Amino acid sequence: MSQFRYVVAVFAAATFLVAFCQRPSSALFFAGKPNGGVTHVVTPAPRPTPKPTPTPKPIHIAAPTDVRPVQSKQDCANALSLLATLCDSAVKASTLQLIWKDSAAKLTGYKVYRTDGGRHLNITLSNGPEPRFAAISKPSGGYDHRCYAVSAYLGNHESALSHAYCVQSGATATTVTFTPAHVRSYIAYNKPRIADPNNNSGTLSLDTLMGDLKSTGFETLVPQQVFNANGSASVNGTAYVGLQSAYFTEKIDMSQFWAGYPYGDVMLTSRAGMDFNLNKLANRKIYSAVLTLDVSQTVRDNSSHNHFVTSDYSCADHYWLGRDFWWSQNGPLNNVTNGGTFSLQSGPTLTLDMTKPVSTWAAAGDQRDYGFIFSNALVDAHAKPISADVGCFTKYYTAQLKVIYF
Repeated sequence: MSQFRYVVAVFAAATFLVAFCQRPSSALFFAGKPNGGVTHVVTPAPRPTPKPTPTPKPIHIAAPTDVRPVQSKQDCANALSLLATLCDSAVKASTLQLIWKDSAAKLTGYKVYRTDGGRHLNITLSNGPEPRFAAISKPSGGYDHRCYAVSAYLGNHESALSHAYCVQSGATATTVTFTPAHVRSYIAYNKPRIADPNNNSGTLSLDTLMGDLKSTGFETLVPQQVFNANGSASVNGTAYVGLQSAYFTEKIDMSQFWAGYPYGDVMLTSRAGMDFNLNKLANRKIYSAVLTLDVSQTVRDNSSHNHFVTSDYSCADHYWLGRDFWWSQNGPLNNVTNGGTFSLQSGPTLTLDMTKPVSTWAAAGDQRDYGFIFSNALVDAHAKPISADVGCFTKYYTAQLKVIYF
């Protein structure tokens, strides 16, 4: 009987556990011994609530703007600062160089794409937010009809493309060298002072003075028409610039009584005009314009006033800008506006930066330029040198103007 009771008790306990397991509960009951032992209740810890995965904030990188080609030395300086010489070399090599605007302070760099014809071809990339610059190697077929756009990137994130720049005429530099279309000099004899105490008239002729000048070496510099002239000469085709005194003296004949000996001097001054006919530069952006003058010969009077010393020194130190068709005239080259000054210097080659006046002429469009008028400060001041050997008179035999423009 007791065995039957034990079986019933076990069956009841099992039924209870099955029912318990089928209902939700936060506690677990464990039956003890069949003879009435202690029942233990265990409550499990609640399951942790899972934290939602944070959604990363999108990284927005603004697209570069105002993509355009380098067009000036200032563009080179702004883009590359101390490395502007690299940009300058690329300009002279007619390489396309792009610059753009971007205010981002933190970037991995930039990518340049070719985009014409539906392309999306990455052709170059740079590191860092600066420089905002890219030099595009010249394709075998040239740059014509090609378009380029720029994107900025930070790590794996990249901006949209900028507006495309499509290559146009003037995107790369062109170099052209001009030679003078017209050259004219105006040589004048100023302030003659010629005397002969033994001459009844008290004066020597200008021919006498100029004739003696020819024996001193000056005749190797100027053409015969200068000696044949009376007061001034207009010389076409050759540039003469400077100021020089021509002296005449005769030794005293001690065998006779003389009241004195003939003496005299006359100041020769000259300006020279050079016209390069720059009409083809109208409305072009000028990158640089460099004028080169080659010295043929320069003469200076020696301290004894009996011979001229020759050299390749350049006597020009001032240029003016012409205002009329001086090459079709014969008078003084005085109808000018101010240009600039430069230092007297040794030759045989004189190099002058003429970018400013050439840029001004080009910007004026179809307005005709009238070339440069070269002179010397003493000539311009109508002054006499403190000493004869300060005077300086130069013949230039060639000139060329090298212009780089967009």
